[in-house]
Amino acid sequence: MSDKTLKVSEAAELMGATEQFIRAALKRDKFPLWGKAVRMKEGGKCYRYIILKEPFMKYIKGDWDATEVNAEG
Repeated sequence: MSDKTLKVSEAAELMGATEQFIRAALKRDKFPLWGKAVRMKEGGKCYRYIILKEPFMKYIKGDWDATEVNAEG
C-alpha cells in the first residue's frame, strides 16, 4: 500500500474491529468519507478495498468538523 492508503488489516487494528467488519461496511458504503469497496468484475465476488489514510485517521480521532462531513454528503 502507499503512504496515502491503509490495508484492511491496518484499519481494523486501529479501529478495534475485525477485518470482516471493515470489508462488510465498505461494501455497504457505510464509511464513504474514508473508504470504498470496488467490485473487480461486474457481478463478481472479488473486491478491492481502498481506505484513505488521512481521512480515516481524522475519523478515528474524532477530528471531523461539520463542514467537512456535510461537503461529502
